[in-house]
Amino acid sequence: KEALRSGGASRFLLSEAEEDESVWRQPFEQAIRTLARFDLVIPMELLSDYPKPLTDLLGWEKFEKSHVVPSGQVVNNNASSELSNEEYEALWNGNSLDMILYYWTRAVYLTRLHCASILN
Repeated sequence: KEALRSGGASRFLLSEAEEDESVWRQPFEQAIRTLARFDLVIPMELLSDYPKPLTDLLGWEKFEKSHVVPSGQVVNNNASSELSNEEYEALWNGNSLDMILYYWTRAVYLTRLHCASILN
């Protein structure tokens, strides 16, 4: 992504290469294949509330819910309130494949959690 200064505002632009499917398709497919090889991929925000797949697979039973923030406080980093609509859309588009991987991982984890009797 290129950050350009225009009228004092940062602007994020997708490069032509990122818009070209031939550039991102193979690495994205490789990421899916790599994640699919693991017995368990855990979205961290689900681990504390839903540890059963980890317990079933590894036998771990002690889980403590904790949130450590180096600055001592949780800060709401709501990008949509800090960026213009154009900047936010460009940022969202730039992260779209990451979001797809995240939601795919989450779906696999929740399927393992809620459909264990069918999967075994």
